[in-house]
Amino acid sequence: MPAPQSSLMKLQAKNKFMSFGITIPTDWKQPQGTEGDHYRDSFSSSDHNKPDTSNRLFRPASTNIHHAQAAKDIGDIFETFIDGICDAICSAWQQWMTATTIPAVMITANVGILPPGGLLGPPKMPLAFCQAPLTSPSLIPYSTAVCTTIGNAWLTWATGFTGTLQFPPTFATCPSPFHPPTPNIPMPVKSAGASPGEAMLAVPALKGSMIGLLGNPTAAFAPELFESIAEAYKFMFDQWAATTMISNVMGMGANPLFVPPAFAPGPVLGGFGFGPPGCLV
Repeated sequence: MPAPQSSLMKLQAKNKFMSFGITIPTDWKQPQGTEGDHYRDSFSSSDHNKPDTSNRLFRPASTNIHHAQAAKDIGDIFETFIDGICDAICSAWQQWMTATTIPAVMITANVGILPPGGLLGPPKMPLAFCQAPLTSPSLIPYSTAVCTTIGNAWLTWATGFTGTLQFPPTFATCPSPFHPPTPNIPMPVKSAGASPGEAMLAVPALKGSMIGLLGNPTAAFAPELFESIAEAYKFMFDQWAATTMISNVMGMGANPLFVPPAFAPGPVLGGFGFGPPGCLV
């Protein structure tokens, strides 16, 4: 499949953020007694009956028009960032897939061993960062934290990825001295192998790294924002790994049993394979 669609990642991130139920203002308490009378009298009746827009990232703390407007304005800022960063991440993902190769597969019979470092692609961080929200100085630290975290985690996962690929049965009973170049049997990334680096793609690890890189413990709603993006990213990764196929890895190799006088079919030994750019589909 192609890289994850940003529309789905955006939806996952926004739904997670809304689940925190954050109200604006966060510390609001409805005035009581005489103070409450003054509060109510300072606005028209219509100003006190602004509908709650519950489909937004933030909820107004009351039906006061100013609370509703503040929740909308702040929510728009966060929603725009989520949209932009998800677009950047998914675009970088697609670029990575298009450029990534499998440089070396060692083949014995019809089994190909993919050693660590078997997925060789460009770093994701700069691919994502150059497309991330950077329109104001206040956004740059957030985009840097997200793109750096995901770029580092992805690089660790990809360089640690190892597993096995299956080739056609003719590699186990090769009827000639040399098996011609033949593609592997397509299989999902998740079934083909694993990486110890996947631990860095866990939501707590991603969130913690983003918070640390932001370096601002007082940044409003940063933990909720980063957890929402991290959870959406992990969701997309799990889907991607289960449905993206490793294919068109060209394998070949010699059959050492095919020698005079026997000329017997036998397994490929010491074979090798290579996956060109585009072998992840």
